[in-house]
Amino acid sequence: MGEADRQDARHPADQPQIAEAAIQAVATGSTTKREGHIRRYDGAYRLVCLRAIPVRESARSIREVVVCGTDITRQELSGQMSDAQVQLAVISSGVGTWDWDLVTNQIMWTKHCKALLGVSPETPITYEGFLQIVHPDDRERVDQLIVRALAEHTDYQTEYHVIWPDGSMHWLGNRGRIICDVHDKPIHIIGAIIDMTGLKQAEESVTAILESITDSFWHVDTVWCVTYMNQKAEEFAGRSREKVLGQCLWDVVPDLLGTPFEYYYRAAMAMQQTIHFEALHPTYQRWVDVHVYPMQDGLSIYMQDITERKQAEEALQESEARFRRFMESNIIGMTMTDLEGNIHEANDTFLSLIGYTREELVAGRMSGRPSPHQKLRQKTHRR
Repeated sequence: MGEADRQDARHPADQPQIAEAAIQAVATGSTTKREGHIRRYDGAYRLVCLRAIPVRESARSIREVVVCGTDITRQELSGQMSDAQVQLAVISSGVGTWDWDLVTNQIMWTKHCKALLGVSPETPITYEGFLQIVHPDDRERVDQLIVRALAEHTDYQTEYHVIWPDGSMHWLGNRGRIICDVHDKPIHIIGAIIDMTGLKQAEESVTAILESITDSFWHVDTVWCVTYMNQKAEEFAGRSREKVLGQCLWDVVPDLLGTPFEYYYRAAMAMQQTIHFEALHPTYQRWVDVHVYPMQDGLSIYMQDITERKQAEEALQESEARFRRFMESNIIGMTMTDLEGNIHEANDTFLSLIGYTREELVAGRMSGRPSPHQKLRQKTHRR
């Protein structure tokens, strides 16, 4: 292949850098590498990784430069396909991304990211402009979080709400990562924003339900920290949630240690099984009906105060016990019958009065009607 043919085979845009590779190989005496497009016999261009290798004579002078190449077209297409797939995945997921160049103080926002902030695609947004979009209740917290992340070179995650120009409120979740140079100096912050409005609305609905139920509701995470308690739980415990949330359950109610409460709670967490039990709460001295539901992030605990029911049951049991003692005393004849008049239980005094034996009572042959023996005694008495 002549020089003209070689030049024709090389893409015009790549000819200078391919020639430079050969010149550099001669000048440095070492192999150099470049990428360029080479025209194939069918006229199609292929991306080739070219290596210019200097060949020396015995006197160590360079005799020639051998150029060889590897077709990397498929690798390039694969990379482009991967980038396209990533971009498609980001768009489909509803995530907006941004990149803050700390050197130029310029922030690049994707169109979807601006849409999440309620801003038109053409509107430029500086960091100060971003803070103005964040709701005043969240603004200082978000700013301090980013400042601290920059100082500590750490990732951060936060949630905040913004108010769009139409007055609607939207909850956003934001993740950020600090990118540093070789001297560990921050040069970029990259981040992603996602709309959490639907999730927040669902959480608010669940919270409204939990606040309205008559059960005492607690939630603890996997390390037993109290993450939520409803109003009924506050009333039951006699403590505000501000003093309880974030505290270890066993520190909040240490009396539970060594009781069925601790045993069943730990069993539900370990076995990931729902557990139901009734017990007297050792701290509040109230009977409770407890349902424990394991979840991925901990336990949900529902407690219903059943003290009045338990007191009624105990009162009924005591009344039945007193009745039983009085019946067995045989001071007077006593019996228990159903609505049909069938006698199911009688004491000895009653049996002697009506002339039945206890065997007849057990055999079910007694009723409210006189027995044959009683009828005979009644006829004798009339005579």
